[in-house]
Parts: sequence; C-alpha cells; structure tokens
Amino acid sequence: AGTILLIAVALVGCGEGESAPAADAHATADSLSPPEAAAPETVAVVPAATTAAGVSLASVGDIAAFLGENAGKVLVINFWATWCAPCVHEMPELAAFYSAYKDRGVAFLSLSSDSLEDYETKLIPFVEERELPFHVYAIANVDPDELDDVLHVGMDFALPTTFVFDRDGQIAQKWMRNITRADLERAVEPLLAGP
Repeated sequence: AGTILLIAVALVGCGEGESAPAADAHATADSLSPPEAAAPETVAVVPAATTAAGVSLASVGDIAAFLGENAGKVLVINFWATWCAPCVHEMPELAAFYSAYKDRGVAFLSLSSDSLEDYETKLIPFVEERELPFHVYAIANVDPDELDDVLHVGMDFALPTTFVFDRDGQIAQKWMRNITRADLERAVEPLLAGP
C-alpha cells in the first residue's frame, strides 16, 4: 500500500487509450513494466512550499489543500510523466488550455508520476525548459489509496489520464490518452455555462 504511486498509476503504462465517459471513471488498463525501479519508501516528501518554482513534491495533504482552495470550480486533473511520449506530446495543448481558462473558474492540477530519482534531473528541467504556465506536483512516494481517498478517481489507469470534474466535484469526463485543447474545451464549456 505504501509503494510509490508509480506502481499504482504510472506503471500501468503510457498508452493512447480511448476517452471514457463519466460512468466508466474506474476503468482499468493492462499493466506494463515500469521504466525504472521505484524509489525507496523511506524517502521523505518535501512540502510544496519549499521546493523549486513551478514544480514541487506533493503530499496527499498538499493535494487536499489545493482541492479545498478550488472548491466550486470546474477542475481538470492530469496525470502524466516525462518518460511518457503521449504525455509530452499533449503538454503544449494543456498549457494553451490552462492559459485560456485559468481566470474563468477552472482549476488545473498537474500530477507527475516521475520517480524521485528523476525529480531534479528530469522533471524540474522539463517544466522549466517548456515554461509550463501551471504548477506541477510530483506525487512519487504518495500512497495511492490515500491519494484516491482525496481524489476519488480510482488509481488504476494508463498515462496520460485526464479527468474533468464539475463544480460539485463529480467526474464529468475522463480520457486515458493524450488530449487536445479542443477536447478540454468541449468538456469544460458546458460545465462553465451551467448553474
């Protein structure tokens, strides 16, 4: 249970699955081998406020705080990793969407499944080089069951996976593939227009 979230999420694979409707929010994908060995469980997670700008290691508490601060907004959660080609491919689309919608009542939570060994050597440089406009939280070393107690998404899916939640916190859309800005806009616009 205390294994790296990579085992629960990222190790499922980096694929190009199909979009899943809200009713299939707990759909699963076939398991694949990890690209690298997981970090030991004894590595401490550093609080978000004490790490590099634009990227931080996140605890379940940090993610819960983010959700609390953004309650009542349409929420987009994207799970990804730097070693996942479809994830990398969709980053410009996610960045464009975020820039267009961040002031329109949409919260964006980017959760990287990169290992702790890759945090400083791959993840931080990736975010800085691409000048991503949104903050990225690294969730390695987070207990997947505890994370799911906060997110309520089921933690058995491929990378990239993106969820859209309505203002009441219900899953409105799920994709287990790389997506475009247009995909997100089609899912989010009706949620913003609603009461």
